[in-house]
Amino acid sequence: LVSTIQIEENGNYKLTGTVRNDGTETYGGVGVIATFYEAEKPCVEREVTPRTKPGAPPAEPTTVDVCQYNWHGPVEVYVACQLLEPGAECPFSLEIYGRDYVSYLLHPEGSPVEYRQPASLLLSGVSVDNNGLGYVRITGTATNQNPYTVGDANIVGTLLDAGGQIASVGSAIVPGEIASRASVSFDLRVEYAPYTGYQLNAEATQQ
Repeated sequence: LVSTIQIEENGNYKLTGTVRNDGTETYGGVGVIATFYEAEKPCVEREVTPRTKPGAPPAEPTTVDVCQYNWHGPVEVYVACQLLEPGAECPFSLEIYGRDYVSYLLHPEGSPVEYRQPASLLLSGVSVDNNGLGYVRITGTATNQNPYTVGDANIVGTLLDAGGQIASVGSAIVPGEIASRASVSFDLRVEYAPYTGYQLNAEATQQ
């Protein structure tokens, strides 16, 4: 699901959106492959002379069609979430160098996960600091309210523009395990983009 397409200050195109799992299995290693296309360019006729073996008479020139490719990429990125459950969504962001693109093709992919079960985390005490250093810093506390230990905790931050669309995405891994009812601090940095709001998503896996 595409959210925004922007032209960055360096001339690159930035595309943001979300991947939604409409299947019945949980997926890991979820990513997006993007290919961008320019307008079709006509083929050009060129005259070439085929090579011949040493000592053989020279070959007659012939005309061939030389066609230019009009596609760029592919660009491959992973979404910020480690696991994607049925019905869940996760944001992504990708960039490609600037050209006169007229269309693009996005292909999401992932692998079914059998031995890792996702677990939720509760976030509290969230603080957002736009320090002017090129990123937005989001800090707070993640609590494991489950009756079991979790690990691979991952905090995903999404900056939203005035229209509620995705402006930038970032994530941070919390190292180690979190015991049941225990809490840990997290420190997340998201690349700055003009924004009016944000969203946080926290995930972990059962240990």
